[in-house]
Amino acid sequence: MEYGQFLTIAMIPSYQIHAYLGDPIYLQKYMKPAFPDERFKHIFLHAMQESNAQKMMELYEELVSYVLKQMGGFHIDGWHVKSPVEGLSN
Repeated sequence: MEYGQFLTIAMIPSYQIHAYLGDPIYLQKYMKPAFPDERFKHIFLHAMQESNAQKMMELYEELVSYVLKQMGGFHIDGWHVKSPVEGLSN
């Protein structure tokens, strides 16, 4: 959902995601444009069809890394505490 919003595409119900990404008839039936990111689509569909749990998790990790990179990355070192921790009493 977040990546779809980032790409500014219409929201697809979760139960229709697989059909949206992999079934051209779905696109015609609901008059939807194809998903704009072929690499995401390929990794997602591969992960959904994988029967080996370990390989599936590796594909999901790859997918998460890819999406974070596409959306500008995730930099934990860039976070700052907005209020001081020192001087707080229990």
